[in-house]
Amino acid sequence: MDLPAGNVAAAMLHMTLLALVFGALALALGAIVGRPAPARAVPAVVAVLAYLVNGLGPIVSWLRPWQKVSPFYQYAGHDPLRNGVSTAGVVVSVGTVAVLTVIAVLGFRRRDVGS
Repeated sequence: MDLPAGNVAAAMLHMTLLALVFGALALALGAIVGRPAPARAVPAVVAVLAYLVNGLGPIVSWLRPWQKVSPFYQYAGHDPLRNGVSTAGVVVSVGTVAVLTVIAVLGFRRRDVGS
């Protein structure tokens, strides 16, 4: 199998951004709620649902519009191993991480962690 190194790097970039999306979601929830259980459980459930929406979107008509919202679509929907980096996928993922990080910072600011 002959894969161009640039395309493998693109797939790794997209995979890293996928992990960062769910990590930022966990961080934001932890900052807002202040308890570890929801910060672990909710991103796990969201990941499973997003995976199902992405996988079933092409064959279930009412899921098709939601497929492009899935972080898994941003990861693999543009086929980075074949096509290289998807600018749209990267922008959506980085934007999602940025918004969730801002939410986490605001959540931490309102918490009294010094006591």
